[in-house]
Amino acid sequence: MATGLSTLPQFSVHENAVDIRWKKWVKRLDNLLVGMNIKDKDRKRAFILHFAGDEVNDIFDTLPDTGNDYKTAVERLTEYFVPKKNTEFEVFKFRQTRQMSSENIDSFHTRLRQLGQNCEFVDCDKEIKSQIIQGCSSTKFRRRALQEDMDLHRLIAMARSMEISHLQAQEIEKTDRAYPQREDTNAVKRKSNGGWSKQNRTHSNKPSRVCRNCGGNIPHNDKPCPAKGKVCHSCKKYNHFSKVCKCKSKKLVKQVEDKSSQPCNESSSDEYLYGIQTINQVKSKQPNSAVTVDGLTLNILVDTGSSINVMEETCYNKIRNKKKLQKASTKLFA
Repeated sequence: MATGLSTLPQFSVHENAVDIRWKKWVKRLDNLLVGMNIKDKDRKRAFILHFAGDEVNDIFDTLPDTGNDYKTAVERLTEYFVPKKNTEFEVFKFRQTRQMSSENIDSFHTRLRQLGQNCEFVDCDKEIKSQIIQGCSSTKFRRRALQEDMDLHRLIAMARSMEISHLQAQEIEKTDRAYPQREDTNAVKRKSNGGWSKQNRTHSNKPSRVCRNCGGNIPHNDKPCPAKGKVCHSCKKYNHFSKVCKCKSKKLVKQVEDKSSQPCNESSSDEYLYGIQTINQVKSKQPNSAVTVDGLTLNILVDTGSSINVMEETCYNKIRNKKKLQKASTKLFA
């Protein structure tokens, strides 16, 4: 009856993670013995030594109190392959576990489940859920997990769904790059220079360009530019309109020139004056304000952020009873 079943591979004692592999191997042996309908303790003991192989048998011969039954034999071998664990160190390893780049959520969950067996957690599922959220490689998944209160089963299901959708989206995007969008098939043929050329009937979605001479859209529908031969009212030059004239944009409301031939070296005694740029700005629209100074009302331009204030000589003479201005030592830069 037993000859028809597959045999169990021998247990290797020299590979890594021998404690975890031993527990898994014993579980598979138990399943095999159930399938073979072997219930006698002595026969089960004989089968474990037979399937385990020569290496395990050599170790088993050195163990004390091995008994004559299956249960005692398993206990002695487990004590050998699975020594007493340092729980604090096992918890430390569990907390340091992170999802690898080539590892999906199911593999990560299985690895945490195996490590959690030696941690003696009161609620292992709760600890695994917490570690999955902290150690997962997907920031998007972590944010979703923190937004919703769910158990471990729902968390794993959501992670699987996000992984599948991510892979499907990558496949679609890869297909789009491999097969770029073709030209519109709704095209007509128009006779040109004795031949036929293909022309798309759809209009371009590109925005129209602006002519720098007239300010209108270009091209000009196979017509010359309206500004050609015209005189600008601002600079009196030809071939452009006043509304697009570049010369008038350089005008300032107030200008200060530095007549010094010396280079401008910044220092703590230097002052700066800022002007307001205008394009044919109407005087009434400038940011002016009526200010009373020493009983005289003056129309003052609002401060532009300059470190000093500038006053016309005419206004100064009205206020100071025509006293002569004195030369200042402060350098002024526009």
